[in-house]
Amino acid sequence: MFKRVAMVFLAIVMALSIGIGGVACNRGGLVDESLDEEGNINMNKPLVIRFAAPEGQFGDEIEMFAKGFKELYPNVTIKYEPIAGSWTEKLAGQFAAGNAPDVFWTDEVQSYASNGLLEDLNPYFEKYGVNKSDYYESMFALGEYEGGLYLMPREYNKVVVYINTQIFDTVFGSMSRDELPFTPREGTNYPANGWTWEEFVETAQMIAQKQDGNFVRRGAEISFSWGSSGPIIFTSLGGTIRSESNGQEGIDFNNSTNQAILQEIVDLVESGAFNNEILPDVGDFFSGRIGMMFNSRPATSTMEEADALSGKWDVVSFPTLPDGAIPTGASGYVLNAQSKVKELAATLLFYIISEEGQELFMETGNCIPIMRSLAEDENAMWRQYPEREINQDAFLYGDDEDSVLPYKYEFDNLNAVKNFESVWKGYVTPALLNGDMGIAEAMEYSQSQLETIFSNT
Repeated sequence: MFKRVAMVFLAIVMALSIGIGGVACNRGGLVDESLDEEGNINMNKPLVIRFAAPEGQFGDEIEMFAKGFKELYPNVTIKYEPIAGSWTEKLAGQFAAGNAPDVFWTDEVQSYASNGLLEDLNPYFEKYGVNKSDYYESMFALGEYEGGLYLMPREYNKVVVYINTQIFDTVFGSMSRDELPFTPREGTNYPANGWTWEEFVETAQMIAQKQDGNFVRRGAEISFSWGSSGPIIFTSLGGTIRSESNGQEGIDFNNSTNQAILQEIVDLVESGAFNNEILPDVGDFFSGRIGMMFNSRPATSTMEEADALSGKWDVVSFPTLPDGAIPTGASGYVLNAQSKVKELAATLLFYIISEEGQELFMETGNCIPIMRSLAEDENAMWRQYPEREINQDAFLYGDDEDSVLPYKYEFDNLNAVKNFESVWKGYVTPALLNGDMGIAEAMEYSQSQLETIFSNT
């Protein structure tokens, strides 16, 4: 499986390289068709911005942006181009043919930026008079590559703990405040924002329940295979994955400290405190038999739609880890460096993060804007979803500087960035949790698999 994924990535990079080579001869003569002779955007000329994204995910917001932008630029048409199937491969083919969209969605910039295919957005902040400090700057980190900024983040997205309130009412509802394993939120027997990892673990242990020797309820789904969860928890508890010696990146996974940490996690799985995502005996969180789950803001819509959870869930902040790390992440929009309407397309990206654009964004769903003033406004539209009252402050809790990206971004090596999550999910997590190996054997195997992330073969 790993070889197949790696070969797909290799094909994409080769296609991207061909694409940049094919357009390089025209780079010096590239004419921005959106500008007039004086270098200003031509307000009277009919222009088209091609805006691509995976089919079925971002169409509503793109159409909202298009509607608002057209009020400023009546002669501009934003052509939404949904890409079905393997959108990364199709984008690679478009770049190779010199026919890539002007703007497109992505959750990873290194593959494109390393081949010179994306426009560095840093100069535009000064040019347009936009201050990065007006936004959650941790979100910009996802789009950084070798000193440049290549992605305009779409949302502010911290990982939080979703709780099944029905389970909490059953387990903790009759307890006094002093009996609870956590400090409760005022007026509830649910955890308050700011609880610790130790409180989270104790809570999960108290939720676990067996019947006739089998678990019928588990404490928490920690999504150990998820790059925004498992590796961050593991390293925050003192574990190591990446190593460096003489300027060379490597893997330091199979060691005694890691073994102790992972043994504790495995023990918590065996005790019922944590769910076994490889062998899910009680189902996932949405089955209604797990007390807590790590996930991010967009999951709220799924919560409302799940029959076992409708009206029976709430949120609390991610438990405070020893190093204070809060897992986070985002996706966003990038600008094709070879766009024929580059200045206009850049203006669109900055319109998206303007106050007007962010207001439109909040109308399309339940995501949190990256503009601080709007996100922190107690009357902001994003707080109106769902219609009932939940602990909305959990999504903003903690200092922005403690927000950390998925672990793959710890690596400098581009192949490691691309391959880490597939190996962590496809090899490391199953080795630890599928019961076929002891912890020592699983760690040795995981070490060997993690070492392959630096290679394309």
